[in-house]
Amino acid sequence: MQDPYWGERLRKHDINSIWLRSENGFVLDFNLNMPSHQTIFLPQVMQFGFELVHFRDANFSKPISQLHELFVFGLQLFQPFYAWGTMSGEVNYSEEYRKRPSLRETDLPPVVEWFNYYDSSIVERLGGLEKLLSVPVFLAEPVEDLGGVILILQQEPFDYTNPDHLENRRRVEEYLELPRLHQQFQKS
Repeated sequence: MQDPYWGERLRKHDINSIWLRSENGFVLDFNLNMPSHQTIFLPQVMQFGFELVHFRDANFSKPISQLHELFVFGLQLFQPFYAWGTMSGEVNYSEEYRKRPSLRETDLPPVVEWFNYYDSSIVERLGGLEKLLSVPVFLAEPVEDLGGVILILQQEPFDYTNPDHLENRRRVEEYLELPRLHQQFQKS
């Protein structure tokens, strides 16, 4: 029997989320236009969420490579201009974040997240391919067939309450000159 909710979504050709569960229990969610974000409709932004419960005390040597592969899979599937990945339920509610311009206001990401993908237009706004490939992060690599760049901030999941993680992100955002660029590209 077909689920009425999914049947309706299939009829409307409105599928925008894929949930995956790996053999080792990781739950991953690829999302475009999540229902909670319908008011800020951005059709080519991909969120890649990882369930927090599966990352407690995890050894990240192998899982980070698997998450990277899945992130690339999502990029190939959705071909977004901007994508980010973080642990599900982790939202930066700091006062600083709330004051930053949104993606819609500047065509730039508001912050550097744990996993990041920027297409060629964002790469150019952030200083070009060479600059992005030299960012002090765990991984910076081009995505040749999409023309963008993946940045993975650090090996372990980003924790918004960890001062070292916040400092790591601040250092990368400073290198990219993100606060200055937000002001420069602010739409009126």
